[in-house]
Amino acid sequence: MKRRQFVSLGVVAGAGMFSGCGKKVVAAEWSWKGVVFQSPASFTLLGMEGEAAERLTMECVAEMKRLEALFSLQNPESALSRLNRDGTLREVPEDFQMLVELALAMAERSDGVFDPTIQPYWKFLHEGGAGEAEEVMKLVDYRNVMVSGTRIAFAKDGMAMTLNGMAQGFVTDRIAAMVKGAGVANALINIGEYVAIGRHSAERPWMLGIRGGGAEGEVVEEMALEDEALAVSSGGGYRFGAGNHLVHPEGAYAPEGRVVAVVAPLAVIADGLSTTCGLMRTETARELVEGVEGARLRVWERDGAGEWWEV
Repeated sequence: MKRRQFVSLGVVAGAGMFSGCGKKVVAAEWSWKGVVFQSPASFTLLGMEGEAAERLTMECVAEMKRLEALFSLQNPESALSRLNRDGTLREVPEDFQMLVELALAMAERSDGVFDPTIQPYWKFLHEGGAGEAEEVMKLVDYRNVMVSGTRIAFAKDGMAMTLNGMAQGFVTDRIAAMVKGAGVANALINIGEYVAIGRHSAERPWMLGIRGGGAEGEVVEEMALEDEALAVSSGGGYRFGAGNHLVHPEGAYAPEGRVVAVVAPLAVIADGLSTTCGLMRTETARELVEGVEGARLRVWERDGAGEWWEV
């Protein structure tokens, strides 16, 4: 369920590399930029600078790297890669088990529209779809993931998981918690999803531009964010073969002329809901989001003339 972000941020300036420290851009403001899960990441801290900001940045970068090493599909030694390779994982790290359980709960809540075991079918499509799709689809069923104590296992050989639909939100929440714990009252965190802490200034909240049609697309709407999280999904980003990166467990692709944004108290919830809603009809998506306390959904669709409309 890998997807790309469609949010434009205009307030972050100045950066170090992933392994470096931040850079002071104005008095009592600190910004960092890097790459996490092969996607741009950043945070801006207001009211912090100097050694305290450097120390916090180093701690946050270390935590991002640690979590990425658990959830990455690209790292062959990650907990996720080992589970996918061996079909079972013993003495599961606490954060890994927590995210797997959250993903399975999202799958249950969405009646399987969100399904972390989509990975074999996603890989099948990404590699050209050679072979029998029906056989691959038999491996996709979140109910065949068994979690018992500190052990996770698949019920069928050949199954595999992806946590891309919620991992970035999980990491974003962790970094936001670290920033809050350091006493920062106003910050914007982007580790694939967004968490706004406090406000940008006394005059306005944090403002984010929602883009349609991919990362370089036009801004279809600006959204205010304050003490909440935002995640955005669209089928108009990364493409391969005849479809795009948002794949329904029954084989369909997300519509490309549509953008969904979910605001929620936690980024991991916004992340999972936005991925799910990107694969649902708007009416069904609204019902799903309305059942989650503190969450709200906005949807834009592009008409035949190329104009974006909120629906």
